[in-house]
Amino acid sequence: MGLATQQVYAFLRGQNERRVKYATASATAEALGKPLLVAGGPWGSRITGGIFGMKAHGCGDVCLDMDSRSCGLCNFQEGDIRDMPFQDKEFGAAFCSHVLEHMPTGEDCAHAWWELNRVADTVFVCLPGKDTITGWITKGHYLWVSHLGSGVLKVQERKGGRRFIIGDSPSAAFISGGGGTVQEPEIIASRGY
Repeated sequence: MGLATQQVYAFLRGQNERRVKYATASATAEALGKPLLVAGGPWGSRITGGIFGMKAHGCGDVCLDMDSRSCGLCNFQEGDIRDMPFQDKEFGAAFCSHVLEHMPTGEDCAHAWWELNRVADTVFVCLPGKDTITGWITKGHYLWVSHLGSGVLKVQERKGGRRFIIGDSPSAAFISGGGGTVQEPEIIASRGY
């Protein structure tokens, strides 16, 4: 009973986090008079979208995903979060929920994070925690990602264990290390932006 109760609590906590962060992202974009970007469609979850037939969050003004089914009836824009087809600071806010952990490597996560910060004035992110069973068993989760605040992510690759601290732009410090120790800073190519 204890594990089941903990998992229900974690699920409800995650739903509330998405609801609050989406509302804040929407209000932020509106206050700036710019559109809201949703990176990763609201229908992407098998649990909320597939089983219960409900969106995990709103659509925003533009819903970017590689699969149109994830965006449903939203204003869909096909694209890769690591190389978005938008102008610098085109959006007042970007909302990214349960996407970054699907990046295949820490470097891919860095490029996605930098792109989110390039196209939006403010970025809101929701990530699965290590305390959720779904976080551990969901196919396609390659990373553990934590938002440390102030535009900084902590990333650990599930295979190999490489760890990263990622700033909000290519010019920010990008540090990698293996086996739980931080080694000398490793600067990752900025792909021209």
